[in-house]
Amino acid sequence: TSTREECDSLLRWCRARGLRRLAIVTSDFHTRRTYEAFRGLPGSEAVELQMLPAYSPGYELETWWKTEAGLLHVANEYMKLAYYRLAY
Repeated sequence: TSTREECDSLLRWCRARGLRRLAIVTSDFHTRRTYEAFRGLPGSEAVELQMLPAYSPGYELETWWKTEAGLLHVANEYMKLAYYRLAY
């Protein structure tokens, strides 16, 4: 139901299989929060993490502020990032 829960499940999956390196593919505007959510979990330091941003339709990295969808993506992501920092 959340990025943090997904990261927690992924970390447990890595531990169960003895994985030490992981590449996570997520939407380009979502990589920062995903990285911080994963790194905030106990035991995550045992996994080398690489974030791979994927293209997101409706969001352009260079011109996100020019579209309503881009503005909504960024505003939503900053609100969620603030929540994660306060809650976890």
